[in-house]
Amino acid sequence: MESRSVVSGHDELPPSYTGAGAHALVLTIAQAAAALGAAEDWQAALPALLATAATDIGVHRMLLYRVEEGEGARPRQTCIADWSAAGLTALAGDRRYVAEALPAQGGPLAAWIGRHRRGGPVEARTADFEGDLRTALERLEIRAFLSVPVMVDDAWWGHLACCDCGSDREWTELERSVLSAVAALVAGAVGREATSRRLAAQEAAGRAIVDHALDAIVTADRHGRVEEFNPAASRIFGLPRQAVIGRPFAEALIPAHLRSAHSEGFERLLAGGPHRILGERVETEAQHADGRIFPVELTVVEVHGGPERRFAAHIRDISERRRAEASLESLAFGDPVTGRLNRAGLLRALGARDDTFMLAAVTLVGLSDTKATFGAAYADRVLRRVSDRLAELAGADHLLARTGDFGLTLAVPAGLGGGARVEAQVPEGLLRALQHALERPVTAKQRILHLDGRCGVAVGAAAVAEEALRNAELAATRATPLSGPVVYTPELRAERLKQLELEAALRAGLADDSQFVVHYQPIVALDRHHIVGFECLLRWRHPQLGMIPPLDFIPLAEATGLIVPLGRLVLEKACRTAASWSLPPASRANVAVNISPVQLSDPGLVDAVAATLDASGLPPGRLKLEITESGVIEASGSAVATLHRLREMGIVLALDDFGTGYSSLAMLRDLPVSILKIDRSFVVGMERGGAGDAVLASIVALADSLRLDTVAEGIESPDEADRLRALGCSHGQGWFFGRPLPAEEVMRVLSAAGGSGT
Repeated sequence: MESRSVVSGHDELPPSYTGAGAHALVLTIAQAAAALGAAEDWQAALPALLATAATDIGVHRMLLYRVEEGEGARPRQTCIADWSAAGLTALAGDRRYVAEALPAQGGPLAAWIGRHRRGGPVEARTADFEGDLRTALERLEIRAFLSVPVMVDDAWWGHLACCDCGSDREWTELERSVLSAVAALVAGAVGREATSRRLAAQEAAGRAIVDHALDAIVTADRHGRVEEFNPAASRIFGLPRQAVIGRPFAEALIPAHLRSAHSEGFERLLAGGPHRILGERVETEAQHADGRIFPVELTVVEVHGGPERRFAAHIRDISERRRAEASLESLAFGDPVTGRLNRAGLLRALGARDDTFMLAAVTLVGLSDTKATFGAAYADRVLRRVSDRLAELAGADHLLARTGDFGLTLAVPAGLGGGARVEAQVPEGLLRALQHALERPVTAKQRILHLDGRCGVAVGAAAVAEEALRNAELAATRATPLSGPVVYTPELRAERLKQLELEAALRAGLADDSQFVVHYQPIVALDRHHIVGFECLLRWRHPQLGMIPPLDFIPLAEATGLIVPLGRLVLEKACRTAASWSLPPASRANVAVNISPVQLSDPGLVDAVAATLDASGLPPGRLKLEITESGVIEASGSAVATLHRLREMGIVLALDDFGTGYSSLAMLRDLPVSILKIDRSFVVGMERGGAGDAVLASIVALADSLRLDTVAEGIESPDEADRLRALGCSHGQGWFFGRPLPAEEVMRVLSAAGGSGT
């Protein structure tokens, strides 16, 4: 059907769709649909489709609108294609019909928008409207129109409208069907285009992922020939893509010693047999173009969807990870200072073996002082020197490790069966070599050091290596420079357990100070035998263990640092007791408390003493603190300054066990002490007119020259008291004058003696 001009005076175009005419219309639309589906660019084929549909239906305009809807914004439509009869102005390309705003609500247009969103058609006549809408339709010379929505994926994409400019026509069902068919064709073309774009985007994204992947991605066909080789694969294997495509996967990438196993596994996979790697992540080896073998992580998957079986391999070079793992293993099981195994490394190495080992644990006692004096770097150098020296003693099957801050352990295969005595299992030659290695001085940075190396030895099976190492280290704690290596025996462990139990009991006892009592031994003036003071002696009465001798727990308290709270407990008890004594106003009777080297090094000692005196009310002049001359040497460099501060407080200081230590006369002159206590060993060895008397006379003369009082310890007979008095010793103590007394008996003794002397 030909179109006619709609200029005034022209005839209308009456529709006549019956019989053969309807069949021809359907055939024409079908042919146009085929053309649209075959076109690469559906929009380029759209004008012909619109022209055919408009001509066959007999309308003057056929318009296709694209609608865009934004959230919260008014919908806008753009005429993207039209066919207009001769004499009518085309809408497509006219700026007035680009992004034309549609009403959000109210009026016929809003109702039409709602119908289109629901997939329904809209038909109307211009004569039925008034106002702006009628004016707009008349400007386009439209008298009647039929519009159907274009629905893509059940969403309103746009609408297709046919317009009659010659009459107020009524639309037939066939015309509605034809227009709906054309709209469906457009929707199909839009959907195909969107799908094509998605597929293209997915393919581009997939290609980009493959091309930019950090891992190698290699695909192969069912014959094992490489089909794809991404850039990462070229970088990892050192091969250009063109050199690999078409070659067998195994030949190009797999080391020669693994190719046979790969081929067999691939054949089993193709045959449907059991396989080991499909879909699994495995670690294996690959071959670089330069022949280098390197570790990789490999995952193989089957690619489905094609006519033939294909496989993809994801390959990651794990060389850096292996190096990192080796570095971590070195940190976990190696010692960076000596380059030997560390404790964990030694135990792991022993655990991997099934024989018997002798472990010689060496502790370098003096190295902590060396570190404090010369620095950590110098101490590390010394430790390396000793480590190298022990390594010279080791055979190929020996293990050497650093097992402590200042400890080394040499593990030597013993090759022994069960049942032998521990002492018989230790090679004497090796023990002598160890002793000699530890006795030799160490030279580092032009300094010659004589280290105190102590060695403990134990034998044990590799399965109990940790226990054997602990036994050797325990034995080392009992060694001395003179004893040489000490071999572990079960008795050492039992003794150590006893010490640990005693330490636990000591800690518990400090929380319950009722277990600790202080006894007081009189100190008398030898000229008149009157009491001038008392020495405090600590006693520990344990509720289960009974009375524990001081020689059992005092060294333990000093070794563990518990002597500090224990010493403060004694000081508090002694000061409270002495302050409670009822004495004449002029009395100077004092109480003497022993201070250990550990306490003397405690920076809080002076403040603790001052606080205790304040709390008890005891005058400082009635407190005497006794220190040993060896204790002053062992304490820190600030010990003498601490003694001066105590002396300035008015506290009396006594040097205990004089003559048994190694202090110089110059140190004695500088110490702020008022009393020398002569050790009982000189009293026991005293002979009338003999050498013992001469030594005592010299000590007394020295004290007199320094204006110091003297107190002789351990006096047990009147003859000893008389001879000491004759030699010039001013004071004494011992069982002859009285045994240590409980606090409640001290006042009775003082009352019986008429109070203490002045």
